[in-house]
Amino acid sequence: MKAVNVAGTFKKDQRELNGLESIAQELIDSPLERRVVAALVETRRVVKDFADGGSERVVTGIVHIEPLTGDAATDTRKHLDEAFRARTGRDDSPADTLFDGPQAKE
Repeated sequence: MKAVNVAGTFKKDQRELNGLESIAQELIDSPLERRVVAALVETRRVVKDFADGGSERVVTGIVHIEPLTGDAATDTRKHLDEAFRARTGRDDSPADTLFDGPQAKE
């Protein structure tokens, strides 16, 4: 089994690539609202645990992230759902959570 971890910290000289800072107040004001984003990730390291039978863990880093709204968010969400179906073979979306509901926006 391979696990993937995501590291999302930007260095000081990379902060302009963290588009989430542009919606920081929205994230504070509406913490239960999900946001649609576009992101680029890269592999930062691969860790192999020989004591655990050789299992591997990949650590990725977010290189660039931007929040999306309007048609871009709607289209991206559609592509996300299609990719999920293609990868898992499931026709259902991931289970609803407390984040879903009347306040959820795309």
